[in-house]
Amino acid sequence: MEKGQKSIIKKHRKKLLLVIGLMTSVFFLTRTLAQRSEEHVWQLDRPAITEGSAQKRLVVIRKDGSRSEININVNPRKYSQSEVDVIFDRIYGMLPELIKGENKSLYEVSSDLILPERLDEWGVELIWRSSLPQIIGSAGRLTEERNNAEPISALLQVTMNLQGYSRSEEIPLMITPVSLPSWEERLCQELIRQEAVNDGQEQVELPMTFEGEKITFAQTKDRSKSIAAAMFPAVLALALYMKEEKQNESLKKQRQAEITSDYPDLVVKMTVLFQAGMSMRNVWERIASDEKKSGKQTRAIYEEVIFACNSMADGVSEMEAYRQFGHRCGTAGCLKLGNMLAGNVRRGTKHLTAMMAEESARAWQLRKHQARRSGEKAGTKMLLPMFMMFGVVLAMVVVPAFYGLM
Repeated sequence: MEKGQKSIIKKHRKKLLLVIGLMTSVFFLTRTLAQRSEEHVWQLDRPAITEGSAQKRLVVIRKDGSRSEININVNPRKYSQSEVDVIFDRIYGMLPELIKGENKSLYEVSSDLILPERLDEWGVELIWRSSLPQIIGSAGRLTEERNNAEPISALLQVTMNLQGYSRSEEIPLMITPVSLPSWEERLCQELIRQEAVNDGQEQVELPMTFEGEKITFAQTKDRSKSIAAAMFPAVLALALYMKEEKQNESLKKQRQAEITSDYPDLVVKMTVLFQAGMSMRNVWERIASDEKKSGKQTRAIYEEVIFACNSMADGVSEMEAYRQFGHRCGTAGCLKLGNMLAGNVRRGTKHLTAMMAEESARAWQLRKHQARRSGEKAGTKMLLPMFMMFGVVLAMVVVPAFYGLM
C-alpha cells in the first residue's frame, strides 16, 4: 500500500506542487485583505529639503467612531543657524574644485568656469558676481574682448541662500594672459594676406624678409614615385621568389603523389622477387637494372631506387641506404618500407616474407582508397559545369515561355 501511494505521489508531483503553491498564495492574500488598510500614526515624517513640501492625506477618527479625511501640507525641516553655517562652510570648501571646469585650478584660468545656480543636494541657491565683468562675466565666461598680456587677479563673489539664511563669500581667481600667435602663425597670416591680394596673378610671390628677419623658403619634394621605383626590383624579386617557391611546392606535391601512386607496384615487384629466392639487395639491383633497360622515362620512386643502389655500390651500408630511400621519398609508405628493410638487415630476414606480403596488401588497399578519392574529386569538379548547363537549359525553356505570355 505504501509503495502504491509513493508511486501516485511521484506521478502527480508537479500537480501537487502547483496546488500547494496556489493554496499558499490564496491563504496569504486572504490574510492580507483581512487586515486593516489603515494604521494609527502619532507623527508625520517631514520630506527631504530637496523635495519641497509634501501633501499628506489623513483619516480622523472621532470619539463617536465617525471618520473624515483631511489633507495637510508638511514642509521640510527648518535648519538652525549652526546647521546652515556648517552647510555653507562645506559648500564654500567644495566650490573651487566644482567650478574650475577644464582649467587646472582657479589660479590658472584660461577657459570658461562652470558656475551652478543651485545645489540640489542641499537645496542651496547660488548667486554669482564678478569683480571684473569686462574680463570674466557673472556666468563664468571669459569675454572675447580681453587682451591681457599679463596675469590678472579677479574675485568671484558668491551668495549662498538657504531657508532665509544668506552668506556671501569671495573666491580669488588668476586670469592667464591671452596667448599671442606664434612666429609661424603670424607668418602664415601674412602669406594668406599676400595670396589674397595677388589672387589675379599666376604665381604667388613669397616674401624675402619677415619682421625684419631674412627668410628663405623650401618645398618638400614628393618622393613617393622614386621610392616606388626603388622598391620595384625588390618587390619583383620577392614575387619571383614566391612564385618559384610555389612551383617547387607544387612539384614536390606532384612528386609525392606520383611516389604514393607507384608505391604498390614497387612493393609487389620486391615481394615477388624476394619470394623467388633473391636477396633483398639483389632485388633492388634487379629492379634498378630493369628500369634502366626499359627505355621509358624513369618514375620518381624508381629514381630513388637507382640512387640507393648507386649509394650501396659507392660504399654506403645497405641499412643506411634503405633509410635514406625512405627519407628522400618523404611518404609514409616509403618511410615504413625503408625502416622495415633496415631493421631486417640487422635482425635477419626470417619474417621479411610475411611482412612484405602484408605491406603489399596494405599498399594496394591504400591505392584503392586513393582511386576512390580521386573519383570523388572529379565528381565535385563536374558540379559547376552541370549547374551551368542546367542554367542554360532553364533559360532556353523559360525565356520563350515568358515571351509567349507577353
